This record gives sequence, structure tokens and C-alpha cells, in this order.
Amino acid sequence: YLTAEELHVSGILAVVASGLFVRFDRTGIGPNVARTNIVSSSVWGVLSFSLNGAVFILLGMQLPKAMSASWDDPGVSNVRLSIVILLVSLVVVTMRFLWVAGMLRLARDVNTGKRRKMTPARWRSAAVMTFGGAKGTITLSLMFTIPFTVTWGVPFPMRDELIFIASGVIVVTLLLANFMLPLLAPNRDRMAPEMTEITIEILRKTVEELTGRVDDENRRAVLMVIESYTKRITRLKQRVGESDPQGLERLQIEALHWEKDYLKSLLAELKMHPLDDAAEQDMRVEACERMMDDIMNTLRHTSTDSSSGHAVSQIRGRMRAFERRAENLGRRISSKIRRTTPLISEDEMFAHSRLLQLDVMEHVVDRLYEEMGRGTYRTEHCSALILDYRRAEGALKSRPNMGGSAKAIAQAEEIKRESYGIELGIIQDMLEAGDITRAQAKALRRNVFVMSVDADSSI
Repeated sequence: YLTAEELHVSGILAVVASGLFVRFDRTGIGPNVARTNIVSSSVWGVLSFSLNGAVFILLGMQLPKAMSASWDDPGVSNVRLSIVILLVSLVVVTMRFLWVAGMLRLARDVNTGKRRKMTPARWRSAAVMTFGGAKGTITLSLMFTIPFTVTWGVPFPMRDELIFIASGVIVVTLLLANFMLPLLAPNRDRMAPEMTEITIEILRKTVEELTGRVDDENRRAVLMVIESYTKRITRLKQRVGESDPQGLERLQIEALHWEKDYLKSLLAELKMHPLDDAAEQDMRVEACERMMDDIMNTLRHTSTDSSSGHAVSQIRGRMRAFERRAENLGRRISSKIRRTTPLISEDEMFAHSRLLQLDVMEHVVDRLYEEMGRGTYRTEHCSALILDYRRAEGALKSRPNMGGSAKAIAQAEEIKRESYGIELGIIQDMLEAGDITRAQAKALRRNVFVMSVDADSSI
């Protein structure tokens, strides 16, 4: 900004250009790039949200004075000002649409190298980008850089009127976006059937690759990972024939919130009425908090919304999880140093966590039966979810409570990370073979990268 001002060009536009340059530099694929982009997007999302909020707070503080000066001026026609605002808004929208449509027409196809014709879908894309474009932050910033006076102290002509018109255009474009975007681009969270079939095929190939890597040392851990992939395949198969997959997904997310609320009540009860055995108290509290972290981690990634509010929620959730883990670690180290209570072993924690999971599952199943009686959710969705919880409950009860459980879990996490690498390799092979498009490969990679980050954060 300062360099541009010294060169007597627009400092605001220079800042925007530098931001575009930095954004285009964040390219590439891979787990490390994915982790960097996720963290960077969260940080920049919060900063962008804060700065945009500050800009519009300044707008609210300055507009009454600027608008009243123009609106109350008897020498300025209010009707003419309103007409100018509408005309400028029409010019802005028209120029945006022509520019975007022209860029879409001139852009070449990445596969054929030829320019593509403008189909109805591409015209609609141009309209979506037109109404979903910039909302006036830069325009407002430029208007407020207009000086109050020019040479020899003469007031800048029509400064208040220019700010009034710019503010009116911002309001009009905001209203147009709110009304037009839902009509042009309705929200479609439902996964396309072809994407579901592709995902199932990738998971099957991953299971086949994992099966070939089983040996005597990692047999149990690999089978645990294969079991998780089998459950994912089963859920996706159910969605293919499901008439309302979004309804079932909403109920699954609601069930996670029930689990979280149940754990919160348990933690509150333990804090209000601590147990006589300090070691048992610490074990129960840590088991609840670990499971709470897992549930919050899942809830943070159930939404595909990348808005700033979602980014803020992610950062707050991760900070709370970090605080809980640091508090537990400090408490356990202090106890070991003072020799007040024995250090909790991971095997004991695994066994206690399994009992806690069974209690939580039973609570959710009871809640689902209540919801079926109330008619809040569809009966078939409640029945399907009850069946899933019963299967998971049976699988937990059938596992032997042996001393190597914690070690097997750690080994399973390592194999899980390897399985994500296998998935990425299969996606790349399918892309090179022409079985999937680049857009599909990008969406599939994004899902794998998010799961890979979760696996790393849970260790």
C-alpha cells in the first residue's frame, strides 16, 4: 500500500492485486499441502470476517452523516440520486456479466485446448458469478479515500453525493445477491449417484490393497481398518437407494449432538460430585473428554460450508480440544510427580472408553425410540440408525478386553494413514485412465485430505 501511494497509484488496488498473487501461489496436492491450506483458510477466514465486519461498521458510522448531508440538501434532488443509484447498479451488473461471459467464452478447455461454446449452463454460471461477486468493500474504501478538500482548501465537489451513490449501489447489489443467487444456484448438498458409485469403487480397491498387506504382526490392526472401510461402503450403498439421503444424514448429525450433550452431562455430574477414588475420577473425566473431542472433530467436518463462521467454529473447537488435552496431561504429570495417584495406562483407558461408548450408544438408541414415537423424524431413518448403533454396539462387545488393545489401536491409526495414501493413488490412476474427471478427482482428494488431517490430529 505504501509503495503504491509513493508511486501515486491506488494503494487499495495494489493490496488487492498482492492478495490475488499470494492466493494463486497456494497450489499443489498432497497431505502436507492439504494441512497447510486448511489451517491457512481458517486463519484467513477469521481475518477476512473481522476486517469485512470492521469495514461495514465504519460504513454504518459514516453513512448517516454522508446520507443526511445529501438527502437534506435542498439543492440536490433525492429522486435524481435514487435514479442514479439504480442506473449505476445496472451498469455494474451488466459490465460484470459481460466480462465474466467473455472470459468463459475465451477460456480454453484444459483437455482439448479449444474454446467452448456458451451453453445455457455456462450462461447461468456467468450469472451466478455476476451476482455472487464483490459486494462493495473496495468501492466503499475508494470512496472514503476521497479528500475533503482540494488545492487551496477548496471543498471537494460532490463528495457526500459520491459516497451516498456508492453506498446505495452496495445495498442494491447485496439485495440482488440475496434474492437472485438462490434462484440461479439452489443449494444441492446431495451427492450425485455417479460420485457415490465412484467412491464405493475406490473404497473397494483400497480394501483389496489392504488385504494384500496383512501379515501375522498387523493382522488385527488391518482388520480393524478394513472393518471401518466396510462400514463406509455399506452406508454409501444405503444412500444410493435412499429416497431422502439428506434426511438420514441430518438425523445422523443430530445423533452426534445427542452424544455430545450426554457426555457434557456426565462431565458436569463428575465435576459436581467427584468420586472418592481419584484415579477412577481422572479416568472417567479423560475418557469423556477424549470421546467429546472425537465427536466435535466429526461435527466440524460434517458441513461443507467454508464460510468464515464455520472457520471460526473450527478454530474454537480445536482450541478447546487442545486446552482439555493440555489440562489432562498436566494433571497426570503432576499426579505422577507427587505420587498421589498412579499414571493411567492406555490399556485401562481403552477398556474404560469402550464401556463409555456402550453407555452413549444405549442413550442414543433410547432417544431414537422416543423420536419414533413423536414422529419428529421419518420412521425408516430412525430404524436404520438404530440398526447401525446396534451393530456397532455388538462389535464393541465382541472385542476381547486384552492388554494389547491400545497398541493395536495405535497400529491401526498408522495403517489408516497408509490407507489414505492408497486412496489417493487409486484416484490418480482413475484420473489418468479417464474414468473420472478432474473436478471429481478434486472432490475425492479433498475428502481424503480432511480424513487424513483428522487421523493425524487424533494421535
